[in-house]
Order: sequence, then C-alpha cells, then structure tokens
Amino acid sequence: MIKDKNKTAEKMEYIAGNVVSKKKDRITELADAHWNYIEQLLRVSCEPGQVFTFDQMMKIREFDYKSVAKHFYGHGWEDAKND
Repeated sequence: MIKDKNKTAEKMEYIAGNVVSKKKDRITELADAHWNYIEQLLRVSCEPGQVFTFDQMMKIREFDYKSVAKHFYGHGWEDAKND
C-alpha cells in the first residue's frame, strides 16, 4: 500500500511546469548529497539490531523530517534569490 502512495506522490510532485519539475535535477542533486549526512547521523545514533518502540521511532522521524525541512527551505530560499 505504501508503494502505491509513493507513486501517487511522485506523480503529483513532477507535474509539468511546477517548480519541482523545473528544478528536478537541482533537487535530486541536493537530496543525494545530503543523504550522506543523514545516513551518518543515523549510523552513529543507534547500533545495528537496536529495536525502537513506535513512540521512539516517531520522535526520530520527527527530528529527521523537521531538520531536513528547515535545511532544504534554506536551499530553496538561496535558489529563489539566484533565479
């Protein structure tokens, strides 16, 4: 079920003419580059095989989501000033 939702979300993001479609390469470049940071953060913050409760996992995801949103907003602001 999640797979289908992801496909739907992906189709919505890449509607011809919207900013995500126009900046697809830039967004992909940034996402790929920043994944290395997030991956390292995740690797140092837990041990392989560690089990989390649902509430703990939600707190981790909340931190990740909000951190990434703030960071990428900054890149969007920079790109908007440069365009």
